[in-house]
Amino acid sequence: MDAIDAVNPQVPYFGFHGLSCSESTLRCLIERGVVDLPLETVKMMTGMHGGAFGHGRGAMCGALTGGAAALGWVLGRTEPDQSSKRLIDAQAKFVEAFEQKFGGVSCDDLLIYEEASKEQLTRCADQIVFAVDYITKVIEEERGKGI
Repeated sequence: MDAIDAVNPQVPYFGFHGLSCSESTLRCLIERGVVDLPLETVKMMTGMHGGAFGHGRGAMCGALTGGAAALGWVLGRTEPDQSSKRLIDAQAKFVEAFEQKFGGVSCDDLLIYEEASKEQLTRCADQIVFAVDYITKVIEEERGKGI
């Protein structure tokens, strides 16, 4: 992990040459025990690097997509007759809180420094930490209601 040059100790695998925002968010939630998934499921987020489907085109921030994956695992459904209301409500609140905190939800809006700069990676790491903390709180609350 030393070669990664992590910019935030709370996400030691995110940074220069590290995991992406989406991968790091889901990995952090797995490692903290918030979601009970094998570490290999982080691979699903690799395609979300640089925002869903790449930078530009209004790509959604990876901290949001990683958080949405965790919420989906806990609150999602497998059958059409199951309700998705709890998930939709939780995601809407997550996106709103994220946007209020950081001023946007797309990589285009959130990249305020040079993309590969330490300043921008530090900002992205802060967004990952926020997402992980927020999703942790939501999932704990939902589990308290009974899932």
